[in-house]
Amino acid sequence: MDMNHFSYVFCLLLLFLSTQYLLFLLKRTRFNQKQLPPGPFPLPVIGNVLNHITNPYRSFAEIAKVYGPVMTVQLVYLTTVVISSATMARQNLFVTGTDITSTTFKWVMTELIGNPEKLEKAQAKLKHVIGNSNLVEEDIAWLPYLQAVVKETLRLHLAMAFLIPRKVAMDVHLFDYTMPKGAQVLVNVWAMGREESMWEAANSFIPKRFMKSNIDVKGGNFELLPFGAGRRICPGMPLANRMVPYMLGSLIHSFNWKLEDGIVRMNMDDKFGFRVIKALPLCAIPFPSC
Repeated sequence: MDMNHFSYVFCLLLLFLSTQYLLFLLKRTRFNQKQLPPGPFPLPVIGNVLNHITNPYRSFAEIAKVYGPVMTVQLVYLTTVVISSATMARQNLFVTGTDITSTTFKWVMTELIGNPEKLEKAQAKLKHVIGNSNLVEEDIAWLPYLQAVVKETLRLHLAMAFLIPRKVAMDVHLFDYTMPKGAQVLVNVWAMGREESMWEAANSFIPKRFMKSNIDVKGGNFELLPFGAGRRICPGMPLANRMVPYMLGSLIHSFNWKLEDGIVRMNMDDKFGFRVIKALPLCAIPFPSC
């Protein structure tokens, strides 16, 4: 009796999975007729989700090297178009999320303490503009190197690796591909910030690249979209643009910084969740600036 019951349940489960797989194949065939962007072949039912659980922004960036800057992945039943290129992102696209001030500040301090020559340069620029004892207040506009440090941090360490997902309302043609109605679109701004065709030494922290550049973070330059773009640009952008340079300038002008005793190498690993944060907390010691 128990064995018969088990066989019955097993047959039902097998029938369900077979039906779902056939529906998936039919759906994929219909989408393929619309010339979807290329992408890895999905597993039955679960699609490509197993390959992108831990750090999807990194895995998407890697497979984009194989399938191109616009690709299709299947996340369970949801056909998802992932865009990892600033050039592609310029066609009718979108936004990012929420509070990034604290996350950005931790990353910018991490980068400067890990690159002491750039920290010294930023401190020297501060002393030259506002003197040794004055407070950092309304002088941010006169500190282009400090602003460049913040921009370079936002390029490498976006608090939100993806812009807010969007669902395609109708078939949309993007270059040689079709994004079908109902597909989800993810814009991988983390990959765009490290796109080698756009940035020299893309994975290196080089603030001076912004010193003679008109690129800003206000959504007009698709190479750098930490706050998104368009009508849904992050409403916290003005506050973050003001507070991060102000906080950074105040702390590096008043103090010198070093790693906690016993730490010889800065840990740069990140962790993906609601935000992309440091995997390990920054442990740094301030001491009075001379």
